[in-house]
Amino acid sequence: MRTFITIYLLSVALAGYSQNIPYPNYDPLFYDHEHHANELIFQVDSAYQMHHFGDNWAIDGIYKVTERDGSDRMTKADQFDLNEAGEFELTRKLSTVYNVDGSILLFLKEIWNPDSSAWVTNEKQVWDSSGNLLENTSKNWNFDLPEACLGFSDLYNYNSNNQLTEKLSKQWQLAPGWYNVERKLYTFDSANMLSQYIYQQSGYGIDWYNVTKMDYLYEAGQNTYTMIYAWKPDLEIWRKTWKRTQLFDTNNYLVQVMHFEPITDTTYQFNNRFTYTNNQAGMVTAELVERYDTINEIWNPYGLLQIDYLNDTNMTMYTNLSWDEDSSIWRSSWRRNYEYTEDFQLSNFLMQYNNINQWTNSEQRYSEYDEFGKQISYQYDLWKYGSEHIGYWSPYYKEEYFWPTYVGVSDQKMKGAVVNVYPNPGNGILHFNYRLPDGIEHTELSLFSVNGALMDKFELNKQEGDLQFDCSSMKPGFYYYSISSLSGNTTGKLIIVN
Repeated sequence: MRTFITIYLLSVALAGYSQNIPYPNYDPLFYDHEHHANELIFQVDSAYQMHHFGDNWAIDGIYKVTERDGSDRMTKADQFDLNEAGEFELTRKLSTVYNVDGSILLFLKEIWNPDSSAWVTNEKQVWDSSGNLLENTSKNWNFDLPEACLGFSDLYNYNSNNQLTEKLSKQWQLAPGWYNVERKLYTFDSANMLSQYIYQQSGYGIDWYNVTKMDYLYEAGQNTYTMIYAWKPDLEIWRKTWKRTQLFDTNNYLVQVMHFEPITDTTYQFNNRFTYTNNQAGMVTAELVERYDTINEIWNPYGLLQIDYLNDTNMTMYTNLSWDEDSSIWRSSWRRNYEYTEDFQLSNFLMQYNNINQWTNSEQRYSEYDEFGKQISYQYDLWKYGSEHIGYWSPYYKEEYFWPTYVGVSDQKMKGAVVNVYPNPGNGILHFNYRLPDGIEHTELSLFSVNGALMDKFELNKQEGDLQFDCSSMKPGFYYYSISSLSGNTTGKLIIVN
């Protein structure tokens, strides 16, 4: 336990007090994560996930909204997975409860347990009416073993000012069920400023034992220094381990963080230093990390982050560099590249590593958007090497999204065409609700298999209408539809789940 405490405190001192600069993030629909009310899972009508095998994409997951409230928000949805027989079966049920302001109060995902023939919790998140997260629970079930499950749950408590006062983390195993793992306690002063943080763990036959503590002190409303302690269990006292100071500029932007090691109860020596450069929007553009040489009494460079932005706020490049003492130069280690659409939506993420002064690709994630700015796909590729060590992008994972008010990708000649296919996925009567641009004549709707084989064709004799098609005899899978005329065409995708 003492070894853990030492390692934990060292990591806190060296890395835990940088500004934790947030990256732009993707939230794939089929992944478990903490949800927010404006993400795709609550907006789209349906979606599917695919993995790449050989030269083809194979659909192995389908998401479909089954119920919406009066504000057109998802309240219930189903998720289908491909089973060993090659058929889609219902495996997960999703439900959401909203607050009057549109924020989420409850998100629940249940999974079918064949052992107990019942729906059991797979993911659960609960918020209060102020938007505070109260519970974040996930269970990873293994149905190859009876009732086997590894679960994680975080529970949150707040004071009357909506400030977090406790985060309690639990784990689940079949025996003994839920048990405590750790908790973080936060105390605030009369000015509602954070005054103390205590980290505790559970184990070794002890319900809760102390690990570390931080006392925060303020000047002019700013946290200018913090005392960090480790719990000494043999003496049952807190022992000083670090002192941290923070410096702010006239704009109240953090520009420096320093850590000191105690020599005596009242004297300290330098340990490490973080120096920040900020742009006019307050975004960090550089973080310099230095370590103190106590023998020569000088600061030595150690690490450097360089960050570029679009319009001062949208991160475009995040580069990590390390100091080469032998050459006395900065060497790039890795970098993240971000690209955006004209509407500043995240469109591309590229991860690269530096190998002997040459950037090497690692992974990329990118999204496509339709002409209305709605996201219609997310894809994840890996960088691999073939013969003669020639690198190439290998598609790995993909999600595609279908929106309730618009489905399809129009070219310029058919830009005004709007098509809504429902239900999609479908298993009976499909509705092709369409509206064509003025002046478009001799229009046909064609239905194709995933391999491009023509399945059926219909003439559209009106400018707008609702074409119905019975798909009950079609095999489950992925199909294309195309509306074409002498002026161009618009193409979309649909899924049959008979």
